[in-house]
Amino acid sequence: MIGENQKIGVMLFALGMGFLFFGVIMFFDTTLLTIGNVLFLAGVGFIKGPAATINFFQTRLQVGCWSCWSCWAGGVVMRVG
Repeated sequence: MIGENQKIGVMLFALGMGFLFFGVIMFFDTTLLTIGNVLFLAGVGFIKGPAATINFFQTRLQVGCWSCWSCWAGGVVMRVG
């Protein structure tokens, strides 16, 4: 059975996908894409639940290797610099 939080999550997820779609249609409008990303992530958080969402992101961060993080940091430094 679907609970109230999951119903809210599905609605946020759908709104997020809609904003992302219109952001791409409007030639990658950054405002629409940002709103879409926030709604999408909030929807996934409501659907899965806060504990499962936090657990997902924590395990992904702990598993990472140093070469991956150094490559990412190097790309950020090159982009900013």
